[in-house]
Amino acid sequence: MMHKLYLYFFGRRCKTVAYIYIHALLLLMAKPLNIDVTESVKELRALQKKEPSRYKRIQMLILIKDDRNKGKLKLAAEIGVSVKTIQKWRQHYIECGLSKLLEDDRGASGKITADIHGKLVHFISTIPHAQKHRRAEKVEAWLHDNFYISMKRGTLRRYLHRQFGQSQKRAY
Repeated sequence: MMHKLYLYFFGRRCKTVAYIYIHALLLLMAKPLNIDVTESVKELRALQKKEPSRYKRIQMLILIKDDRNKGKLKLAAEIGVSVKTIQKWRQHYIECGLSKLLEDDRGASGKITADIHGKLVHFISTIPHAQKHRRAEKVEAWLHDNFYISMKRGTLRRYLHRQFGQSQKRAY
């Protein structure tokens, strides 16, 4: 499509000039961002086992550690996330290191602080096992009544699944 569009605007005589121009642009493209990963691969592998929800973020650091010149496109393809996500993760690591990279930057985490999370752990432990399938509803009401926090149930279910590792959907 671009080739036909180019020929329409520039004609066939300028084809060589445009080819040289495009080739020059490709040569001037940005080089891969060199990031110095301070953690060892062994430490990162251990962290992957400890933090399974951050597996892909840590995998990015391992791939960068193996090949410092790996670009964001290759990283995104190997890990299976978007290029924008890779850019965001790399920026977090460059700014504040591993702690910023491992932070949960989703919406529910901003509402549920560490103090509230601690109280939530206790509240969930008081829910009888027979009512586990209604846990998201109970937690939603508890958060609203005690902390005036309201969020969509789907967001809350994902948060509970990430933090407590069990499916929160109703049993049918």
